[in-house]
Amino acid sequence: SNYKHPFLVFHEKMKTSKVYLCDCTLVSAMAILLLGSSNLEVDHKGGTIKVLDRIIVKAPAQVAVMVRQMRYALDRQLHAKIEDPTFDLANDNTAAQVVSTIVKLLCDHDF
Repeated sequence: SNYKHPFLVFHEKMKTSKVYLCDCTLVSAMAILLLGSSNLEVDHKGGTIKVLDRIIVKAPAQVAVMVRQMRYALDRQLHAKIEDPTFDLANDNTAAQVVSTIVKLLCDHDF
């Protein structure tokens, strides 16, 4: 089978006589790296990024550093919103830049 993306994420797993996954979709490695766990380990020599000690993605060192920085920037914006629910992410220049960069990465880069 040829799938466009290598990962399947799901909301619910049920086991009856068989195992069923509910509300699932295929996602790219970039989506896992940017929107999955913030627990990323970068191996510059090996050219890999490890997510939650389970998922290993091959990526050049420059991409790994960029992904980690973007993930950190996204986490900062989300924490700001949690700390102050009135904080308007849509009208904040930094938040808008972070979101537009992440959208561009998700649309343009897949490895």
